[in-house]
Amino acid sequence: MSAPDGKPWPSFTQAVCKTGLAASSRRMMVHRVESLRCYIRDGRAEFWAEWVCGGSTNRAVILTEADVEPLGGICSRCETAGWFMYRCRDNNGLLLYIGSSGNLYLRFKNHARNTPWWPDVADIEKVPYPSEAEARAAERHAILAESPLHNKQPAGRARSAA
Repeated sequence: MSAPDGKPWPSFTQAVCKTGLAASSRRMMVHRVESLRCYIRDGRAEFWAEWVCGGSTNRAVILTEADVEPLGGICSRCETAGWFMYRCRDNNGLLLYIGSSGNLYLRFKNHARNTPWWPDVADIEKVPYPSEAEARAAERHAILAESPLHNKQPAGRARSAA
């Protein structure tokens, strides 16, 4: 397979992005870096980056925290990628639902299309976790402890009247 310019891909070297932030030189949207590789082409160092949100570029520009705001903030998909437990509440603070997801952007999009109570959501509390197992365990514990209105309760467990 050839690179976009028709030349063969040069060999890559794994690189480290200490800030964890980069953008494509073509479209300066800030992303969180999942992985970064460096290669030398025509005597210049170039970077291939894969974003947390699933995108990638073969022309990455490494950024600092100071670059984020002038470029319009971090990609919303990167901000909501990773494992989270979330609590959805209505305008009165009533706990509607507790869930967990590895991609909040897609999960919330799915809720918006398929969940009748989604229009009632006024606030979403997001709690990050380092792994799927920890997020799922926290979700199960929170559902049992807090009895949200729209979560299914385990068999034999009645919803508390709050």
